[in-house]
Amino acid sequence: MAYRQQPDLERADTDSLRDIDMFFRKPRLSGKKAEVTFEQAVKQHAPELIRTAYRVLFNREADEGGLLHHSDFLRKEGKLEETMRRLLSSDEFLAVFEERSQFHNRAITDSLPAGKRIAIFSNCQGNNLGRCIQAMTGTRPPLFHFVTVEQILNPEQGLDGIRATLATHDVVLMQPLFADVVTPLLPELQEKLMLFPSLSFPAFQPDQCYVRIKGTFTEVTGPLGPYHSSIAFYAWQQGMSRTQTADLFCDAVYRELRFYDYWDSSAKALVDEGRRCGIPLEGLLKKWHARGCFMHSPNHPKLHALADLSRVMMQKLELEPKAIDPLEVVWDNLADTAIWPVYPEIARQLGVEGSYVFKGNNPGLPTKAPVVSYDLGEFISRSFDSFEQYSQKFEISCNRGFSERYQKLFGKAHEIISRPTPKTGDASPAAPRNTHPYAQLPDHQFWRKAVQQVPAAEVDPVLPPAFTLTKQTRIATAGSCFAQHISQRLKHHGFNYLQTETPPTQLGEKEARSLNYGVYSARYGNLYTARQLLQLFERAYGDFIPAEPGWQRPDGRLADPFRPEIEPQGFADAAALEASRQEHLAAVRSLFESVEVFVFTLGLTEAWRSRTDGAVFPIAPGVVAGEMNPECHEWVNFTVAEVIADLERFASRLAAVNPKARLLLTVSPVPLAATYAPQHVLSATTYSKSVLRAAAGELTERLPQCSYFPSYETITGNFNRGAYYDSDLRSVNSAGVDHVMRLFFAHYAPGAITLNLDAELLEEAENNYKVVCEEQRLDLGLR
Repeated sequence: MAYRQQPDLERADTDSLRDIDMFFRKPRLSGKKAEVTFEQAVKQHAPELIRTAYRVLFNREADEGGLLHHSDFLRKEGKLEETMRRLLSSDEFLAVFEERSQFHNRAITDSLPAGKRIAIFSNCQGNNLGRCIQAMTGTRPPLFHFVTVEQILNPEQGLDGIRATLATHDVVLMQPLFADVVTPLLPELQEKLMLFPSLSFPAFQPDQCYVRIKGTFTEVTGPLGPYHSSIAFYAWQQGMSRTQTADLFCDAVYRELRFYDYWDSSAKALVDEGRRCGIPLEGLLKKWHARGCFMHSPNHPKLHALADLSRVMMQKLELEPKAIDPLEVVWDNLADTAIWPVYPEIARQLGVEGSYVFKGNNPGLPTKAPVVSYDLGEFISRSFDSFEQYSQKFEISCNRGFSERYQKLFGKAHEIISRPTPKTGDASPAAPRNTHPYAQLPDHQFWRKAVQQVPAAEVDPVLPPAFTLTKQTRIATAGSCFAQHISQRLKHHGFNYLQTETPPTQLGEKEARSLNYGVYSARYGNLYTARQLLQLFERAYGDFIPAEPGWQRPDGRLADPFRPEIEPQGFADAAALEASRQEHLAAVRSLFESVEVFVFTLGLTEAWRSRTDGAVFPIAPGVVAGEMNPECHEWVNFTVAEVIADLERFASRLAAVNPKARLLLTVSPVPLAATYAPQHVLSATTYSKSVLRAAAGELTERLPQCSYFPSYETITGNFNRGAYYDSDLRSVNSAGVDHVMRLFFAHYAPGAITLNLDAELLEEAENNYKVVCEEQRLDLGLR
């Protein structure tokens, strides 16, 4: 028997109905020649279909009453789909489905390893946050508790139950909104309480508001559920027509209502919320905005924002993330709710994509439900219908008061809507001139405005930093020789420059400097590569003990292979070297555990390392001390991926011992003195600096506690026409360093110092920038 139509089983909302479809494919039916319609086949085999449905859906044989009832319906109507809907909506199927789901979920959950028992008290954002944490840990899911303030305030509705539930958890994540109410009622939570911020940001959708029945919290439901347009509501309240209201969605109205001015207040509120929780959000805000609009609506963040926040919370929870991107495996349930558009005029101001498409709530199961959307005209029309329906029984009002700016707007609305530019089609506003994506970008994103037309000494490539410094901030530095300029200026201007390895009291300043005290925060010398930094951390905590012995100097004394010039006179023997090393590594541990801002300057990608265990040296064996042995030593040129991996590993290890530490990356503008790669030194320099700059940029995007300062761009930029290098074209001169540090203090420590530039340049010139740089030994060896 051939069929002209197959049943639309997908619309029945369960994959198990495929078994019913297989009924039609049984051999006993396929041998007949006669061709019948699908409805005729259903009527003919109604009892067999119902029996099959009962077995599939209810795990039992059909009872006589049910078989008779549904078979009669099929014989009369031939509507299999309607019959399935009736069966699927029955109490029996819902009970069976729930039992199956619970059994399946328990089986999966029980097979996962146990992790920290986490309770989350939150608004709707907590679900996605918790799911991201679970996905990146791979442990049993944390429990999510969404409790209303009313429930908490009424002990009969659950306070005792909440107390009992939280007693079984290791930690309770809670937003400040809940903590203000809960902690006075449940003081025992203080020991396990950890705050996390609620993400709200109305700058993208400043028109969105709530309309309620006056005097109550009952919300008026419209085309986007509880979300409404303040423009549409007040236009309706003022008796304007739907067409007139559509004309109000334009640049002139947005300026009148100050919709373009929401960014600063939104950013401040977000940052303040983060500070209440001990979480800096400035860097994350910058990262999110770089991706475009990061909010579905003013109080519903997109998944990538919550995924970033979950990584921060995992660091605070001391949870090690797996190498899995939650954006690829976690379903954004907030995307199933209403999504408010960024109006095109506002979008241009903020540098994001815009539209007038309003997306409604998804009805039904997310995987099956249609996506409902409205253009501007339809949205206004449906909103007016909703307002009129509710106003017949209740007095309704907007949560945003009819303020002076709204009064002023509607007082002259006739001037706006009388313009000879009527809207058609989707009632979208007429596009202004210069609507290309670059039209409204800020000046610093244009070469002509930010570089060509700016005096060289005033070029400023620094964007608002993720964090700032005060005179009290504990700051440490490390890296290539260029990093020493930062440490010198920090100390000169009275900042809290962290030095955990200090000279003996009997040493004078000049003698201490000759022994490399104060060059950096500890006596580690120059750390040119990211691998050196990572291995320094691992050596400090005993995770890596290199096999390389002390290097013998020409005078017979020993040098530390990882600090070859730290002791100008060398060490008398291996015991003296080891004693100095252990003292140094103890100081390094103290540094990492107490620093608040760690400044690291990336210098090189080329290095020499041990073939035995991969230990990386600051300079090749034989240049200062030791002897090159091809069987023991090899040259390496690190790639972007390797540098990123090393820095990311270091950042993770640092966060484990000091969650408050932040990482500020720079790239040294000093070219290579020599290259071991079989290419021109200029090409090798370009490769090395490109790798380091790319790695620093990507790491800054990945890690919220990491920031990048463009000292490299300031010195090497062609706007200064090489004026920031000495005659050797390698050494950065005083004018270049001054430009860099002026930008550094202006952005990272605004108001903390008052620079007298002439005196500053004179002082630095007199000091002659006594920078210790092992790499300069390569030049000496070549002469």
